[in-house]
Amino acid sequence: MTSGEALRGVGERYQRRFIQQERIGLRNDLLVCLVAGLGALGSLQLALSPDGVRGAPGQGEAVAEVVRVLGGTRFRSPGTLDWQSLGTGAPLHHQDTIFVPEGAELVLGFTDGSTAHVDAGSLLVVERQDREGERTSSAVELRRGGILGQTAATSTLEVRSGKTSTTLKGASSVALRLDPEKRARVSVQGSGAQVRTGNDALELGARDELLVDGEGQVEQRLHHTIDLLAPDDGMRRLRLGEDDQQTFRWSGGAAGERTEVIVARDADLQRIVRRRTTTGETLTLELPASGIYFWGVRQAGATSPVRRLVVVRDHPPKPIEPRAAATVMVREGEALRFRWLPSAATELYRVRLLGGEAEAELIFEEEVSKPRFAYRGDLPEGMYRWEVRAVDPDHPRAIPRRRPRFRIINRALPDAPELLETDFEPLAPYEEGAAIEAGAGLDPGADPGGG
Repeated sequence: MTSGEALRGVGERYQRRFIQQERIGLRNDLLVCLVAGLGALGSLQLALSPDGVRGAPGQGEAVAEVVRVLGGTRFRSPGTLDWQSLGTGAPLHHQDTIFVPEGAELVLGFTDGSTAHVDAGSLLVVERQDREGERTSSAVELRRGGILGQTAATSTLEVRSGKTSTTLKGASSVALRLDPEKRARVSVQGSGAQVRTGNDALELGARDELLVDGEGQVEQRLHHTIDLLAPDDGMRRLRLGEDDQQTFRWSGGAAGERTEVIVARDADLQRIVRRRTTTGETLTLELPASGIYFWGVRQAGATSPVRRLVVVRDHPPKPIEPRAAATVMVREGEALRFRWLPSAATELYRVRLLGGEAEAELIFEEEVSKPRFAYRGDLPEGMYRWEVRAVDPDHPRAIPRRRPRFRIINRALPDAPELLETDFEPLAPYEEGAAIEAGAGLDPGADPGGG
């Protein structure tokens, strides 16, 4: 091969590589334009929505309401691409999609009285079932994670995942959780439920459990002989210190047999954090940290269902405004505004303002669901203290972080004196021990008026 042919080969390879890179760049540009166009279309649809409110859940009559939410849970209405934050009390509508990230918590209350405790790391869709000749019922399509559904005496809840559908009627409780292989584990904890897997319909009673694969085939059916008594499934409690402990109780199984209690981070009890054995029916364990746990009990030839426990760090809300030692102007008719950093333990707060002598008189006390509050009332000038604490009915021991002390004024303070004339004769230095005589330096015969 001559040098010229070699150079031509190099040039051809460079040209082909350049053309290939140009094609890749053009394809990436088209992809970016497509994503941007879809985002603009979603924003336009949302802007043209009847209520005109960005982030409002889907239109029409609400299916459910958020009872409790912590940790950045988000939702997306049908026909939109924007994920928006969920707050306590927010309504949810037919086919709203909800994502609960790791470490978060969500409890839904449906309009018919059903409730759903949603595991962290879950993706689900809420729906309304309208069947001819039957009353309206609530439904959830679980796409990832897990859910504990509970029904009242007159409510119905259907939980679906793939080809598995579980229907709760009357006062019942069922947990449905998906593993990484998309197998559904259905565990009945209440009076019973009906489970449809493919073309089969199965009736399950209390403490019955099914493991169903993604094609709707039953892999395992169990009846647990050990009943878990406390804590309740989905119970939420505050962690009140490094040595905080949790008592577990159960019944059933063989009396006097060695019983193994397992606490883990996953519903399959594989990521174990505590494992203890006992011959009784109660055991108290120290949990290593706040978070979401699953627990169960095993004996030789006997098992229990798996239950979920949420332990939340008791982190008091941090006051922001008014700041300690601040002077706050509150004129007649104006509001005194309070702000604080939210607590991870709850979304309900109690705000108190103290004033009067030694700041010991209670001015007001209010419970609010947002990390801010505006008080409109008569507040005379003086020194005050305020506090905010998390409110949790299960653990009333929650305490305020601190009580900032501040001053309220009703009108502007007078300005400090301003020195206008600075051209003056400095005084002679004073000598230690020198006598100062009255009238010294004045001519007694001089006319004081200068005349």
